[in-house]
Amino acid sequence: MPNFQDRLLFLTLQIDTAKSSVGTEKSERFGKLMNASHASLRDDYEVSVPALDTLVEILQKTEGVFGARLRGAGFGGACVALVTSGQSRGIATHVLEQYN
Repeated sequence: MPNFQDRLLFLTLQIDTAKSSVGTEKSERFGKLMNASHASLRDDYEVSVPALDTLVEILQKTEGVFGARLRGAGFGGACVALVTSGQSRGIATHVLEQYN
């Protein structure tokens, strides 16, 4: 059974993250917030799955990626990544090679 305190912690962290990013336009800072959000969704809210965690981890370790996290309601599905402008195709190719 999910722990209510973990869910509350997740929501609190998300609110704090949103507040701290207001007015922030730096990709590096926003990427770190994305990474922290994914970790919280995975650990505190428990809505990620191993395949998605692997994909996000590969993205987070890839040069040119500022941050990555799951997207949507969790339990599989999709992720989103913030990448250096003009490098998305090369990053996508690299990540798919690493994932497969």
